[in-house]
Amino acid sequence: LCLGLSSGVTCGALAGGALAMWLLAGRPVDGEVVAGLVDWFRDRFGSTECDAILGGDPAARFSACPSLVAETYVTARELLDAHGDLPG
Repeated sequence: LCLGLSSGVTCGALAGGALAMWLLAGRPVDGEVVAGLVDWFRDRFGSTECDAILGGDPAARFSACPSLVAETYVTARELLDAHGDLPG
């Protein structure tokens, strides 16, 4: 998923976060919850597109992406929890 699905478009951290929501919930997640993740991501990182987030510098992924992935995962869990979508 790196480098915007290798094309500079949708950030792989965001795409992975949306997929992780379904895995964590163990079932399909309401689109409203996923939209909340997208809105948070755009507000936090200024865009949902990899190229814009990295400022057009693919090498920036080595410093930028680990924190994007971590923050997106934490927020995905928080959103699922807030909507009662985490099992057990």
